[in-house]
Amino acid sequence: MGGAALVSHAKGKKHLDNQKAAQQTASIGTCFTPQPAVVARPDNTASTSTAGIIAARQPTLNQSIAASNDLLSAEVMWTLKTMDSHYSYSSCANTGKLFRAMFPDSEIAAKFSCGETKCAYLTTFGIAPYFKWLVVREVSRQAGYVMMFNESLNKALQLKQMDLHVRIWDGGEMKTRYIGSEFLGHATAQDIVERMQNMLSETGMKNLVQLSMDGPNSKAKQVIPFLVQYQTDKPMLPFMSEDVYKLIKGLMDCFIKEKTMKEATSVYKILQVPFDQASEHKDASKVDIGFAAEAALRKLKSQKISERQGSENLTPPQIEWTLFHETMGSSTEFKRLRDVVKVLLVMSHGQASVERGFSVNKEVEVENLKEQSLVAQRFIIDHIRAVEGVCKVQITKELLTSAAGARQKYCAYLDEQKRERSRKTLAMKRKSLMDELGELKKKGARVEADASALEKAADEYANKAETTSKLTFIAVQQPPPFSQRKESKSAGH
Repeated sequence: MGGAALVSHAKGKKHLDNQKAAQQTASIGTCFTPQPAVVARPDNTASTSTAGIIAARQPTLNQSIAASNDLLSAEVMWTLKTMDSHYSYSSCANTGKLFRAMFPDSEIAAKFSCGETKCAYLTTFGIAPYFKWLVVREVSRQAGYVMMFNESLNKALQLKQMDLHVRIWDGGEMKTRYIGSEFLGHATAQDIVERMQNMLSETGMKNLVQLSMDGPNSKAKQVIPFLVQYQTDKPMLPFMSEDVYKLIKGLMDCFIKEKTMKEATSVYKILQVPFDQASEHKDASKVDIGFAAEAALRKLKSQKISERQGSENLTPPQIEWTLFHETMGSSTEFKRLRDVVKVLLVMSHGQASVERGFSVNKEVEVENLKEQSLVAQRFIIDHIRAVEGVCKVQITKELLTSAAGARQKYCAYLDEQKRERSRKTLAMKRKSLMDELGELKKKGARVEADASALEKAADEYANKAETTSKLTFIAVQQPPPFSQRKESKSAGH
């Protein structure tokens, strides 16, 4: 049977056609086989080698790679435009057909394919991770940076969203960049600390200058112990009034005149202090800004900075630029001073950048948008705005490499989701079986209890029958015949 099947297959039309095509096609081995030397003919013509014929028929490897990169670059640019304009993923459907109709003579448009699914995984697994890597790398190079965070309710996800931003030096100017988001339910202070630690493990804490939520926290050492003390389940309410009084009085002592503060000896009196009146404020030179800040200022005052001629004709921004970038930047004498000024300028002075991010969240929020996709879109939008436009985004080799591996990461993500669903299904089945088994055990226990009660009752009746010599306790009386019941019934009437 096996031999006859092989002979029948060898005589088939499909096999014969494949055999003929194989004989006409050059083997790939001929590309790596040394060719004999070409002997010159009298008419100065040479025979063409097999490798030369193959090279003439097929594009070179470099050309193929260049064409592939051009196509991938076009798809990346379209994805960036989609994110920048807040288009939905579904709006990318049939874009390939549209571009082929618009640009029939374009080779890139002929192969362009960036539909809904591809745009989604390019965003989440290709472009956004690369932009995040750029920000983290830039933060690690900083002498000092500030981490800012704030929270708001994401209405689409119905979760509290904590956005994190970093203030860093980028070239010669200060910039605030988006670094990620954490999604919280009913979160305590400890939950926020744990999420912050996860983010700081990526950016590093060695060069962290400030952790800001609602502006600069110059007197954090006075406030933090109070916050730590009252983050507890213990009954601390009876002590809260006195502790709040001490905290507020300590902060007001920094800038309110001593005479006024000496009279504020109770909670009621400290509430009557007119802290918003300039007449009650200390002189600027007497404001308590902390020992470390005072030491730094004394050191700066001891250094002399020569005035540049003609500075009286400059505007304040020009004076700042000249002083910082030219005077300090060009002189080694002021290098340490310049570093101190950079750290001071990087300090957070408000939450405007973070709150603007909440507006971006509302722009990208749609139904059924997952957390990972929302964070990816925020990274892309932040990078586009940092470079001032989609067309100014540099399509680097690293970006194309990350985009090329997006599909593989997407497939791995789907496999992991499938395994997670399988684990949940098995867990639910196991829980259902355990619940059913528990119910059966309860029924068995009830049956055993009923049987034990019946057995106990039978023993009691047996003992009574034995002691009283009456078998009626254990014998079942048979009902009288129907005729006798009818007679007794008539007799009773």
